[in-house]
Amino acid sequence: MLFSPPGPATATAAAVGMTRGTAGLLRSRWGTAAAALTRPRILSTTLTSTTRSRRTIAASTGFTANIRLCGLLPSRSSSLRQRPISLPRVVASRRYVFSLGTPPPRAESDPSPGPLPLPDFGPNEPKRKVLYSYVEERARKAPPPDPVKGTWRWYRWKIFTISGPEYAEKTPWTWFKWHLIGSGKVVIFVGFTLVNLYLFYWGWATWSIERESPTPKIFTEWARTCMQIMHYYAHWYPDLPIAALWGRDALNSLEKQMEKFGGWDKCSPEWQKQYVNLLFKVAGLCQQVAKDEDAYISYRRMVAMDAGIVDATRRSRSYLGMGTAATSMGNIEEGIELFQQAVKFALEATPESERPPLDITKPVLPDPKNRVPPSLDLIEAVQAVGVQYSRLEKPAESLPIFLSLLRTLQALPEERRDICREGYVMAYVGEVIWALDKKQDGLKWTKKALLEAGKGWDTRNSCKECAIYAVANAITMTRELGVVKGKTQEDVDTEISALRGRQNWLNKLSRREND
Repeated sequence: MLFSPPGPATATAAAVGMTRGTAGLLRSRWGTAAAALTRPRILSTTLTSTTRSRRTIAASTGFTANIRLCGLLPSRSSSLRQRPISLPRVVASRRYVFSLGTPPPRAESDPSPGPLPLPDFGPNEPKRKVLYSYVEERARKAPPPDPVKGTWRWYRWKIFTISGPEYAEKTPWTWFKWHLIGSGKVVIFVGFTLVNLYLFYWGWATWSIERESPTPKIFTEWARTCMQIMHYYAHWYPDLPIAALWGRDALNSLEKQMEKFGGWDKCSPEWQKQYVNLLFKVAGLCQQVAKDEDAYISYRRMVAMDAGIVDATRRSRSYLGMGTAATSMGNIEEGIELFQQAVKFALEATPESERPPLDITKPVLPDPKNRVPPSLDLIEAVQAVGVQYSRLEKPAESLPIFLSLLRTLQALPEERRDICREGYVMAYVGEVIWALDKKQDGLKWTKKALLEAGKGWDTRNSCKECAIYAVANAITMTRELGVVKGKTQEDVDTEISALRGRQNWLNKLSRREND
């Protein structure tokens, strides 16, 4: 009986912690484990003498074999009773090994936590310790479980895992393959994120640009996109050469659209007006970045259009820009004629009741008393004509223009006064008077222009340019004038040194702002 071959009962007994002898004794009393687990409840007691005691025990206990497994009755027991034995449940992980048994408390004198103590299961405790150490070791080496699909941990694990499964064979090829795949996933994810961020920023930028400067819906989508980029580089992130290039691309796109329409005459008046507006902006950008030829061509195209599309104000500004471009290219004689045309159309743009009597060849503004102040376009055109006369070394023609212009500027309302323009005109007045052989008066006007420009060079670049121009003229005039009555050579040297110090400071300030 004790040396019977092992069977299911022996395996079950080993799981619950019984010895092989105890399992044999249980099999001798109850049969095999399969028979014991399926044996029905016995109510009859009319049995033979050899099996009466065994059946009496079964009938008395009311044993339900398919639910409980009874252990051996204890020795010295006079009554029949059940001792249900629960199968120990083992849950192995990286950190814990749980058991249904209650572990004994750890001694307080032991400062280290130590391993989790196991319950005393009898004579099989050494084997059970070996079993648990093996389970712990396997649990420690086992790969972590995959996150639940659909959670953010799963997405993070799916994207940023750059190595293969823990159980995969480790070879140089598998290492290279899994790291290549993982790196590709990371690059794709980061690139996708950056592209989405860029698209979000550009969408917000285009929406804001459309609110500031709406683009015509009758233009092509590419032309509207070029106009938005031009506005971005012209106002948001100032880079005028790039803005001028995008403006040229927009004009090229519109010219192709015009060819599809069948020419300029086939385009609608609204399309033509919007095209002229864009052409004027691009011409101004080209002029600011010293592309005088492109600016000259654009302005010439505008002045050649009908009066219904290009009004007098736009035509005056176009002539003014074309004259500036011609002067920059060295055509001074042509420039003065273009400036005179700018004065002419600026007068046409002025209402007839407010139009001053003015000769476009010598535009001397009348006394501003009891008169409506002239428009800014007329002031700029008159100033350009005076500057052009001074460049042609005609001081007799330019001085009256400058003096009348300065008188008009000083009579403007306070909200319309321009200190930088006044200083600019004063500098030219000093230079013209110096050319008329009134050297001391010319130096006084130049220093006055320097003081006037100094009032606004903290806020406007034009004032800095005017101050640099005035201080250079003042140094030259003081050196050439030399010692005059009431001054010594030491006084002249001190004055020149002070002017040079201011000139150096202005030059450093301009370079710092450009950087």
